[in-house]
Amino acid sequence: MTAEENAIRELERKALAELIGDKTAIKKELEIKYVEMPISIEQKKEYNSQGFRVIDAKFAPEGHNAEPEVKEAPARRRRRRNVEEDEE
Repeated sequence: MTAEENAIRELERKALAELIGDKTAIKKELEIKYVEMPISIEQKKEYNSQGFRVIDAKFAPEGHNAEPEVKEAPARRRRRRNVEEDEE
């Protein structure tokens, strides 16, 4: 298969993916970024919007520097309300 045929097939694949809304076909185009997990869904969406596909750093090839995990403030826990106290 020639380079021209490969290019045509890739364009056809992209057009078909856009037509049917296939997100897995589009993911192949994203550059891979190795990040130490866990990260939040918002952080993953941010990387994706920048054109990166996020993969856990433990799967990075040897010699590849992984991006350190971004620490977020822990979510605050809410106290459970006692319904019985409210009824009195």
